[in-house]
Parts: sequence; C-alpha cells; structure tokens
Amino acid sequence: MNDEDMFKKQLEKFKTHHNIEKKIEEYEDLKEKLALKTSILDIYADPILLHDIKGNFVYINETACKFLGYTKNQLMKLNLHDLNVTEFSKLDFQINNIIKKKELRFQFAHFKKNKTLVPVEIHSKLIELGNEKLILSIIHDITELKKTEKNLRWNINLIHSVAENSPLAFYVVNNKTDSILYINHNFCKLWNIESLEKEISNGKIKNKEVILKILPQIEDKEFFMKTCTPLQDEENRSILEDEVSLTDGRVVRRFSTQIRDKKDRYFGRLFICEDISERKKIENSIKDREEHLSLITDNMLDLIYQANNKGIFEYVSPSIKELLGYEAKDIIGKRDFEFISMVHPDDFELLIDTLQAAIKTLKPKRVQHRFRHADGHYIWVETVGNPMSNDKGEFSGAVYITRDITELKNVENQLKSSLEEKEVLLREIHHRVKNNMQIISSLLNLQSRYLNDEKTVNVLNESRNRVRSMAMVHEELYRSHDLSKIDFADYIQRLLSGLFSSYGVDDNFIKPEINVKDVLLNIDIAVPCGLIINELVSNSLKHAFIHGQKGNISIKFHPKGEKYELIVADDGIGIPENIDFENTKSLGLQLVNTLAKQLSGNIDIYRDTGTIFKIVF
Repeated sequence: MNDEDMFKKQLEKFKTHHNIEKKIEEYEDLKEKLALKTSILDIYADPILLHDIKGNFVYINETACKFLGYTKNQLMKLNLHDLNVTEFSKLDFQINNIIKKKELRFQFAHFKKNKTLVPVEIHSKLIELGNEKLILSIIHDITELKKTEKNLRWNINLIHSVAENSPLAFYVVNNKTDSILYINHNFCKLWNIESLEKEISNGKIKNKEVILKILPQIEDKEFFMKTCTPLQDEENRSILEDEVSLTDGRVVRRFSTQIRDKKDRYFGRLFICEDISERKKIENSIKDREEHLSLITDNMLDLIYQANNKGIFEYVSPSIKELLGYEAKDIIGKRDFEFISMVHPDDFELLIDTLQAAIKTLKPKRVQHRFRHADGHYIWVETVGNPMSNDKGEFSGAVYITRDITELKNVENQLKSSLEEKEVLLREIHHRVKNNMQIISSLLNLQSRYLNDEKTVNVLNESRNRVRSMAMVHEELYRSHDLSKIDFADYIQRLLSGLFSSYGVDDNFIKPEINVKDVLLNIDIAVPCGLIINELVSNSLKHAFIHGQKGNISIKFHPKGEKYELIVADDGIGIPENIDFENTKSLGLQLVNTLAKQLSGNIDIYRDTGTIFKIVF
C-alpha cells in the first residue's frame, strides 16, 4: 500500500467515525501538501508522528517506523495508546496540555515493538483543520542524554558526599556579590558556627557576616579580615596559603585559590581549612627532640657520622675535630671511600669486610682498627656500623659510631702480656707438679724392689699407678693449648697404655676398647675420673681374667644432657655376688665410691656378662 492509498483509507475512517464527509475537500488539500513533503519527512533524522487527539495515526515517517520497530502498515493499524500502555494516563495528560497550550516540549517514554522502553523528548504542536484537531510530534531519542544525566547526577552526589564527609573544612564564596555558594558541615564545626549552618546553606547570610562571627576567635584579626574580604588586586592574587592562630590555642591552616567560570573570568574563591593543632604539637615536639639530639650528638666525645646509600656523608659530628683533627665541614659531602682511605693499611681489608657484612645482613657490626690522625699518627678506634633500610627492606644508608680505644688497647696489651706471663708460670707449675709426682712414682718403684712381701709390693705398685694417673693429668694440661682443660680421650689412651704395661698384660690377650667422644675436661673432673678409671681397670686386670683367659676391657665416656656418663666394663668372670660394693674392704673400690661422691655421681653395677660399672655425674 502506497502513501496515497493509506491516506484514502484514513479519510474513510474519518468519514465513518467523525461524520466529516463535508471536509473531504480539506483533507484532499492536506493530502497534496503531505505528498509533496513525504519524501523529505521519511528521511528526516527524528521520528515524526501525526495523529488526532484520540491517538489515531494520520501520518508516520519511515524514521518513526524504524525507531519503534514496526512497519508502516502495522503502525497505521495501531493507536498511539497502544505504544504506551504503562504511560497511558500520562499520555492523556500531555495530549490535553498540547490542546491547551497549542505547543509543548516534554519528555516521555515510548515502548518499542520488542517491549523495550525508550526515553524520548517530544516536541508537539496542535494543528487545527477546520473543526478537526491534529497533533504533530517530532520525537528525539534521549537515551544517551539520560545516561549522561545519570552519570552527572551520580558525580554530583559523589562530589557532595565527598565534600560533606571530608575531614577538611571548606566553603566557596562569590567575591563579586559576597554570597556563599557552598559551605560544608566541617567548616561550620571548625569555626563553631554550627547554629548558623542552615541559614548559611540557604543563602540567608552573606560572607562578611560569617567572617564577623568567626573574627572573635582569631588572634590576628586585621590580617584575617584582609585575606577573607574581596580586594582591589584579587585578580592578581591567585593562591593564598597561611596558618591562623586561634584564641583557644588551636592552629588552622588555610589554603585558598581562585575560581573561574567557563570563560576564564574570575568570580570567586575556594577556601580550604584544616585544624593542624595536633600536627603542630608533633612538629614542635620533633623539632625540640631534634635540637635535643643535636645538642647530644654535637657534644659527644664519640664520633657520629651518617652516610646515604651512595656512600655520601650527610652528617658528621663536631667531635671529629677532637678525635681525628679534621673539621666536620671538610668531611660532609664526601664519599665514604675517601674517609676509609685514612684507615691503617693493615686494617683496611678487615674494615671493608665488616662494613660489607653489615650492609648485606642489615645488622649492626663492630670492628677495631686504626685511623690516621690529621697530624699523621694512627690511633686505635672501634667503629660500629648500623645499617638503615627503607620500607622495601633495601639498604638506604648507615649510621657509624667511632670511639677512641687507645687506652683500652694499652690496657689490653698489658693484660695480654700479663696473661702470657701467667700462662708460662702455670705451665711451669703443672710441669713441676708432674715431675714431682713422677719422682714419687719412681721412689715407690725403687722401694718396691727392696721388699720381699708380694702383698706390700702390690700395694706400692697400685699407689704408684694412682700417682702416675694424677701426674698424667698435669702433663696433659702442660701440653694443652688450653691450660684449664685436657683432651680426655688422649688422656685415657695414655692411662690404659701405662696400666697394661705396669701389670705386664699383653694387649693381644686382653684388648682395650676406648669409646670416648672429643671432650675437654677441667682438672677438677679429670683427676677423679682418671683415678676411678685407674682403680676399675686395675681391678679388671688383676681379677677378671684367670688362667690366661682372653677378654676385653672397654671404657666409654660421653656427655648425657647436662651430665657425663662413664662406663668401665670387662667380659671376665665378674665380681662375686657376695661382695657389697658400697661396703667393701677393698681400698680401690672404697676410693671409687669416694671419688664418685666427690663428683656428685651415682654408681650402678651390672653382673650379667662380666662386670659393668656405670657412673653418671
């Protein structure tokens, strides 16, 4: 169906429903006019609708068809109300407004064929043809505009929320009219004018009135008035930043900048205020502390200096003059290698290694070395390097403390010399004690040669072995690098060798087994332990193996927690059951009991296979 056929059909509809046959000629004239413009209207960018006041369509351009998603035939069969089911009441209201006002621009919502709702702006105009009234509407899709409005509204709400919840206090004033354009709650709270907040926000109070309310709280009232009111040279005063002292002791920082319109014309000023009282207290406290620390560091005898991560000295205490003869100003700004070059050549490598270890581990390190004084001589100092790190744990510099230890070194050398003398003397004492005991052992040996009583000879030999075990302790101490302790494993080896020789025992028949960890014992433990081993091994050699019986004698000695464990065992015939170890008449076993008590130890005896003595002390 072409436009002419459609138009004829509409005329028939009007004849049927409105009884307007007499106006066919007028519609024929309208048809001709519309036909001339149809081609133009169909390609018009916006949808165009022509309908009567009841919503029956007379004309719809192609753009409208595409916009709503219908064909022209489909739309011509529909009523305007069919396109706006949910907006029906609003549609009737707007049609009545158009009839009343003749022309109207309003925003509305149209349903497309796919049921999507499209926001539009409609420009409608009433057309009267005789007694008939038609409405011509041009529709503009405002979907993007609505999105922009929504975003803008969200941004405005966001800005307002930020402004009201900001810890800063601020307001905007129009300096031309002296009116307040915006003021947030924190500003009223800061200046104790909360009772006026509503009147200020409603524009009932001018800027000057607000300033006068604030003025009694200000220390320097004249300056405050001068910076808050419009000035002759306001155009040239772009930024204002200052601090204002209040009568109640608070300090307020103010920041102000010009506000210009879209044409870059100055019209007002933004004031931002912040209570910095606590910050000022902290700043003053830090300043006082810095002055106090400077007073301390500047008057310390120790040299304190700081270098950044590039090794450039940023601070050197004045004590460098007293310590090394240099001026602090001559060192500040120099690289650390220039300062380190003053170290004695023999100490240079040690110092570098220590400082590098401190930087690598980020832990303090100390080192003793010699520094060259300005007059050329070297002095002994101790330097402690304290590395610093940033938030990422990276090396950011170091603080060094250097102290004169010349006197300490002199005392140390004296003590070292005295210690060497005492060490020589102590070695000589151990050597003489060992020699004296060897003399006693030799005398006992000589005495035994003049005796015919075998029992007496055996007693003298046992005594000689006991003396020799003690002499060997002093010999070990004399030979040891540490004069206070002996290598107990080496001692036991030599002790058993002497006992086997003394009793004429072939170690191919009775084999000694020594299981002793590397243990260093002092003389108070070594002597009683040596005597216990001497008595128990002697007892095994004399009584455990009869008629040429072969066997083993073992000695085990090792730490057990905070104590020691000594085990002397043999696989001989064993101690008879009728012998009470703790109440024995044997001098050797009595001596073992006494020595064990001296060591605060406990003795356990096992007779299952041979004899095992276990002593824990």
